[in-house]
Amino acid sequence: AQASAIPPLVVMLASDGQVTPRLAAMLLVRLASHSAELVGAIVQAGGIMPLVKLLSTGTPASKQMAARAIAAIATVDANRDTIVDADAIRPLVSLLASHELGTPEAAALALANLSRADDGGGGDKGDGGDEGGGASQLVKSLGPLGGHKGASWRHASINSLNGIKWLVSMLDGSNLMPPGTDNHEMAARMTVPGGWPAL
Repeated sequence: AQASAIPPLVVMLASDGQVTPRLAAMLLVRLASHSAELVGAIVQAGGIMPLVKLLSTGTPASKQMAARAIAAIATVDANRDTIVDADAIRPLVSLLASHELGTPEAAALALANLSRADDGGGGDKGDGGDEGGGASQLVKSLGPLGGHKGASWRHASINSLNGIKWLVSMLDGSNLMPPGTDNHEMAARMTVPGGWPAL
C-alpha cells in the first residue's frame, strides 16, 4: 500500500508552486526511512532525477527536504553511484553553505551516505532522512576511504568540488548555528580518528 503512493509523489516533485514539491519530498523521506524496499520503489519510480533537480530549483524548504530524501536513498549501496551520476554532488555541496536552519546538516548527511564504502547491504533506515538519525554516519563515512572503486570515485567527486573543505568548515560552526545547538554538536562529531580524505 505504501509503495503505491510513491509514483504520484514522484510526479508531484516537479509540480509548480512552493508547497507541493516540498510536501512530496517530505513524504518520500518518511517512506524511505521505513525500508530498503520502499527506497527501491522510489528509485524505480524515477525519483532520483527530480529530487536532484529540486536541490537547485526548489524553495529553501524544498531543497532541504530533497537533500534529506537523497540521504535516505543513499543508504542503499546500489543507489549511490546512480545519485552521483545524476549530478547531485554539486548542489549538495552548495547547500553546505545555506543559512536555512537544518539544510547544511541535511546536505552533509547526504554526502556522508554517498561517501560510504559499499558493503553489499541493503541500507539502514536509521541513517536516512529523519532529523536525528544518521549523525554518527558522518563520523563513520568521512574517515579513510573504503576499498570499493565506487566509494573512491564518489569521494573524489565530492573532494573535486571542495565538499570536504566545506564539511571541515562546519567543525567550527562557521556556517551553522551558534555553539551549543544540536547543529554544532553534529558538526563536531564529524571528526574521525582515521583522518579525512586528502584536501
